[in-house]
Amino acid sequence: MLMMLFGGFAYSKESTFIAPHYDLKNIEVSIEQSVLILRINTPPRNAVSIQTLSEINTGLDIAEQQQSIGSIIITGTDQVFSAGAGGESLQKGLKNQLSHAYIARKLFQRIEAFPKPIIAIIKGVSAGGGNELAMACDIRIAGESATFRQHELQAGLIPGFGGMQRLQRIVGSGRAMEIMLTGRIVSADEALSIGLVSAIFPDTNVVAQGVALAQHLNDNLDKHALAVFKKRMSESYDETYRTALHHDQQAFDEIAASDEAHAAIIKFIEKQKK
Repeated sequence: MLMMLFGGFAYSKESTFIAPHYDLKNIEVSIEQSVLILRINTPPRNAVSIQTLSEINTGLDIAEQQQSIGSIIITGTDQVFSAGAGGESLQKGLKNQLSHAYIARKLFQRIEAFPKPIIAIIKGVSAGGGNELAMACDIRIAGESATFRQHELQAGLIPGFGGMQRLQRIVGSGRAMEIMLTGRIVSADEALSIGLVSAIFPDTNVVAQGVALAQHLNDNLDKHALAVFKKRMSESYDETYRTALHHDQQAFDEIAASDEAHAAIIKFIEKQKK
């Protein structure tokens, strides 16, 4: 499905984008068309350190402030998306560990509720806290080299950034339990088969495919409806089934009565006629 979707879109070389007034050391920021690309670049592990998490949060600030940006891509380098939280917090003691986990959880919750689509593009290793970051994103696309792992139990810990809940929501409780108990490596092919990623592409053009998808979303989704949709999807995690249905209906009624929805419906109908 996604392969067919992406096939109709052209990709041009991304250009460097300088974020004004921000001093980013761990994240490379660029923009292609209306897609903001945040690339974690702290080899060899691309650890989701406190500094890296803070800079990703700054990237979201940029996307929120600039109306021309329609969606965000979070990616890593060719060999590593992110191999985990790194040893920084462990070495600095309990207080630092707790602060690190708190910052990560708040950021990942912001990603889930963010009013613009956020896509993770994964090449190479995605493990531990890095994989928890990927799972917080709306869509995950893998390069052929991608591997996935939640191996905190083997280190005497448990996933601390929300990964236990997100993994079982994505792949089911039984599969998530087995993956975390064994700490084994999940290949890109298996990740696709269990729903952890939506598509696999060659490493050489997976970023281009991700940009094509992001641009497609930018061109075809109404911003007002999208923001309400993402907010409701995030809120529903904490609601019972019937409560979520009720709140979804309320949100639908409010959108359906809005001027934005009326304009979007007319635009959609006109596009279908072409």
